[in-house]
Amino acid sequence: MMPVPVSSLVRSRAVIRLIRLAVPVVLATLAIGFVPAMAATPVATPLADLVVTVATPRAWIVPFAPGYGEPDQGRLYFGVEVENRSVETVAVEVTFRGYAADGTIFADCSRMTPFDLGSGAAANIPPHETAWITCDSGPVELDTGDLTATARIRDVEPVWTRPGPTLAVEDYGFALNEDMTDPMVNAYDAFAVVAATGDEDVAAHLWFLFYDDRGVLVGTCDSSGFSEIVVEPEVAQRVTCWFPMIIDVASPQPVSVRVVVRPPFSSVL
Repeated sequence: MMPVPVSSLVRSRAVIRLIRLAVPVVLATLAIGFVPAMAATPVATPLADLVVTVATPRAWIVPFAPGYGEPDQGRLYFGVEVENRSVETVAVEVTFRGYAADGTIFADCSRMTPFDLGSGAAANIPPHETAWITCDSGPVELDTGDLTATARIRDVEPVWTRPGPTLAVEDYGFALNEDMTDPMVNAYDAFAVVAATGDEDVAAHLWFLFYDDRGVLVGTCDSSGFSEIVVEPEVAQRVTCWFPMIIDVASPQPVSVRVVVRPPFSSVL
C-alpha cells in the first residue's frame, strides 16, 4: 500500500474542518423555510365604516291639519334606517336631499335645517341596533309630487364609554302624551321606577329607547336633560322623560320601550 503524502492529509483535514463549520449554517438556513409564519395583526375597521344605511331613504309629506297651516300645504319629511354594526354606542348625523322628477334639487335637510330645530337628522344608536332617523324639511305644497330621496352619513362619534351606575329598574313603560300630540305628530312619555342597590345615594341618567314592531329604534328621550337624577336608597324613585319623544304620524310608531342606566353627564365629559 502506497503511503499517503503529508500534504494530502493536511488538505483532507482542512476540508473536513470546513464541512463541520458549514453544516450548522446550512441547516439553520434550511430551517428558516420551515418556521411557521406569524399571524398578521388584524386591522381594526374604522368606526365610520361600521355605521351604514340599510334601506332606501324616503321622502313624504304630512298635510297640515286645520288650524296648523295652509290647507294646501304640509310638512316635508325625510327618513332612513341606519344600522350600527359596532360594539359601541354611536352618535350619528345624517343629511338628506330630495330631487324632483327632472333631477332638480328640491330640498336639503340636515341637523341645521331651521325647521328641524336641531332635533332631527341625528340619533344615538346602541351597539348592533338599527335606528329610524328623520328630518323635518318644513312646509311644501301638497302637489309637490314624488321626490327621490338620498341620505348621507356625515358624522359618527362614539359616546358613553363608561358603564353606568348600578340601579334596579323595578318598573317601566310608556304612553301617548295627549297634551303634546296633534294631528301631525305623536308625543310619547316614558317612565321608570328605579332603586339603589346599596346604602348610598346614586347619581345617574336614564335613557329611554322606543322601538317599533320590527325592533327598530324610532326615538329616544332622557330623564333630566343635561342634569342628573339622584336616587336615595330609602325610596324607589319614579323617573320620567324631561321632554317627550315626538315623531310624525307617518313614521313607524313605538310599541315598546327600553331603559338604559347611564353615568351622570359630569362623569362622561
